[in-house]
Order: sequence, then structure tokens, then C-alpha cells
Amino acid sequence: MSARGAGCDDPPTSTELADDITELSYAGCVGGANHKLVLVEGGGHTWPGAAPTADEGFVGPTTANFDATEAAWAFFASHSSTA
Repeated sequence: MSARGAGCDDPPTSTELADDITELSYAGCVGGANHKLVLVEGGGHTWPGAAPTADEGFVGPTTANFDATEAAWAFFASHSSTA
């Protein structure tokens, strides 16, 4: 779901995480939800933080400045229940 679709009407806060990584944070969305969008400048069709592949000419470059696996794990860990 997009930030707009979730009722995030306020403009995002932009944070530069690295030269090629920008995070947009949306707060005040419907139901108190928050949304984040991580932009990879110049990245290819690859998983950020993964080892570069031999197919870089085909799929594009992989950034080492953001670990998508760690970010996904942190998100799910912060939203898990112990019920």
C-alpha cells in the first residue's frame, strides 16, 4: 500500500542514509501507521546489501550501503507479537 493510499497526507521527512540511499518517512497516517520508503539511487534490479553478481551488466549494480535483509528483519521484529 502506498503512503497516500494509507492516508498519509503530510509530506515526508527525508533522511540521507548514504550517498546513494535516501529514506522518506511518512507519519500521521490513518490508524497511526507510519510508512517508510527507501530510495536507492542508481541501483539495479538487485537486492540491496547482497553480494554483486556476475550479471551486473544485465541486472545493474548492487549497493552495499543498505542491507535490505536487515531492514526487513528489523521491521518484522518490531511488529511481532508474543501472544
